[in-house]
Amino acid sequence: MDGGCCTTREPRRMTLSYSIMKYMSQTSDDIVDADTGDTPITANRRVLVLRALRIGGLIAFLVALLLACPWWDGFPVPQSHVNQFLLFGALLPLLWLLGCRKGASKVWFACLVIIDAIPLAAFQVYRWWLFHSQSSISVTLFLVLALLALGLGVFFVADLLLRALRDQLDISRRDPTNPARFRPLRDANATSRWRGHLLRLALVAGAVVVLVAPVVLAPALTGPVSTTATAPEGDLPALPTTIGSEVTWRQDVRGLIDVTAGAAGPILLTKDGVTALNPGDGTVLWSHHRPGATYLMARDGIFGRDVSHMVTSPTGRHVALRVKGPAELREQYPTSDADRNSSVNALTITIDTLTGQVTGEHPSNGVWRLQLSDSAVLDGATAYSLQDGQKLWSFTEDRYTGYSGPAGHECFIEKVDSKQRSGPFTGARITLTSDSTVRISPKRVDVALSAGLNEIPVLVNGWTIQPKNPDDALRTDEGESWEAQAISLDSLIGSGDEEPVDLGRISSVYHKVSHSSGVIRTSESVFDPATRTVTPLSQYPGLAGATTGIDATIQEGKLTGAFVIRPGDGSTGITVPIEPGSVSFPLEGEKPDPFNSGEDLIFLNAPGITLMALDPDREIWTGGYGYTHTYRLYGVAGGSA
Repeated sequence: MDGGCCTTREPRRMTLSYSIMKYMSQTSDDIVDADTGDTPITANRRVLVLRALRIGGLIAFLVALLLACPWWDGFPVPQSHVNQFLLFGALLPLLWLLGCRKGASKVWFACLVIIDAIPLAAFQVYRWWLFHSQSSISVTLFLVLALLALGLGVFFVADLLLRALRDQLDISRRDPTNPARFRPLRDANATSRWRGHLLRLALVAGAVVVLVAPVVLAPALTGPVSTTATAPEGDLPALPTTIGSEVTWRQDVRGLIDVTAGAAGPILLTKDGVTALNPGDGTVLWSHHRPGATYLMARDGIFGRDVSHMVTSPTGRHVALRVKGPAELREQYPTSDADRNSSVNALTITIDTLTGQVTGEHPSNGVWRLQLSDSAVLDGATAYSLQDGQKLWSFTEDRYTGYSGPAGHECFIEKVDSKQRSGPFTGARITLTSDSTVRISPKRVDVALSAGLNEIPVLVNGWTIQPKNPDDALRTDEGESWEAQAISLDSLIGSGDEEPVDLGRISSVYHKVSHSSGVIRTSESVFDPATRTVTPLSQYPGLAGATTGIDATIQEGKLTGAFVIRPGDGSTGITVPIEPGSVSFPLEGEKPDPFNSGEDLIFLNAPGITLMALDPDREIWTGGYGYTHTYRLYGVAGGSA
């Protein structure tokens, strides 16, 4: 407009709708027709922006619908949240329909749509942030619902404003220049038409990117931080069968929760996440950190005891662990017998221990059983592939609890029936089922249970202990010996051909020592599944038959201590002096024993290394979950006997 020209208009009372429409129809920066002095609708940039926003909002809405389909079956959103979203979301099309009526104040209805859509979308984002901050779990469906609300809101607001502009300019609905029409506006100027097309494409693309990008970027920017490694070439390191006499490396680890043996070395779980160490020098091979995560222990449903934070496959190639879900889910779905069939309050993660690659994530429950074969994970009643996390099959009946831990190479433990509900007992009857999608008939067999307080099946590298006499399977006379044999679970179900290995007479089997050493420890001998050999305890040079712990002694009138592993065959073993004043607990009364491995003292046989760990501040209570103590880790290289 020419600055020297002015137009005098009759005074009028300005309404909100009129003021907005007057501003939208201004053409100070638009193309002016030389003949008429007017700006064509097709060249009005505000009209182009509104039309682009309308199309962009519609595209964002459709994208949200497409994303909601696969993510609806992901980590669950409480039904109450879905109902709230549907209730307030239904107001959006209702307000739009009311605003489209002839004579309705379209600007006012557009404002009402904004008042509904923006808080609705913001609340979904808040829910996503709340769930993530409580558990490190990104419930992406919340972001999808926010995108759905925003896309629908932008579409309705832009459409109502275009309709209001059409009414304000008194343009017919069938007019080719009607700004509210969905078809392209007619423009006789070819240059202007092509420029308009490009501008509209750019505006639509920009609107879609602005709306959709947060849904993609938010989980990526706030998700786990992982470093992966290349799978090693050649043979993997073997489990040490002897104890070295020197510490090859040492490091301090803050917030240590659990340790286990992977396929190529030790795996550490700290409050920050999972880390794999190089057995040769203790350096980090790969890591998977989840800020804010709380890790749950897998539970054994036979007696309801916690087993371990990490469950490995028989070969150690994969490890599974659970992350506690948001507090809101835990409150909504109490973990009782009545709701186990449908409750979800945790997330199960599976990781390749050679590379650190996360191979699967799926919803879970903290009380469900967790078993791993070499190719699948059984979580509750459902089996998932360890290669890509895809669901393989589910039990037709509700079978959520039971044994948790490593299973057979090609089978799971479907059911454990101890039959004896009180008093000591040595055996149980288990039901085995194949891990394959090709289902075969389950098989019931008798196995030995662990001695002591952890009465669960003892499984190492797919092998277990079985009474040779079926009458000995359910013995209740503690301390009495019975004929035993080592047997492969795969051979019991018919998917393997390994022959049983005779163990002679034994009186007990030890789960904890067997699990930490990688061989099966009985009261009389040690069975190595890798070599199928049986060694008497008095002749075994490795960790399973050793006496371990802290040995307090008096030297030169002063109380001193040492961190020790003393093999059962009388070989040297390892002694690590404890510097005076370096531990918070008194050394008086500390003596090693054959089964000393707990939360403050850790002994683990991993490929290439024997790991010793000590909590020097075990008697200092820090309160709550967090494991803030700093552990001392010692790597002791061993060899083969």
